[in-house]
Amino acid sequence: MITNGNAWIKAAEAELKAFEETCVKEVRVATEVLLEALMARTPVWSGESVRNYVVGFNTLPSGSSKGNIGPKPPVRPTSGTPLGSEDNRDANESAARSDMHAALAGMKKLGTIHVTTFIDPAKWDLLDNGSAPTKATSRSPGGVSMLAVQTTRNKMRNFK
Repeated sequence: MITNGNAWIKAAEAELKAFEETCVKEVRVATEVLLEALMARTPVWSGESVRNYVVGFNTLPSGSSKGNIGPKPPVRPTSGTPLGSEDNRDANESAARSDMHAALAGMKKLGTIHVTTFIDPAKWDLLDNGSAPTKATSRSPGGVSMLAVQTTRNKMRNFK
């Protein structure tokens, strides 16, 4: 015989809701860590490569390539610049982060997160394979996405 069944059901529902909220927070953090890892491995010239990272929640992001923020060409050549210190990086990364936060703002329940880029596929292939601007002069040897995912897995205990 079950007594006080309604109280037990309400308590179980509250625990499940709290667990889901924890999971949603974890997915948001994992998405942020992944985007940061992608941007950290992506070389920047005009800023277009980092500006065009986009996130969608429960739907594939739609749209087209977003223009870079900053001068094109940049103020100085970036071929000898260490990753992370390029002239056009900060503004373009900030815009991509802002778009990500807007996409995740409505996330109240678990769902599918899509992370992609709107840059030209041929340009993405060069970046992602560690061949930009050329294989011999790559500023990101080893590529971008596979290493970014591995970095995220290493940082996030629940993202394996």
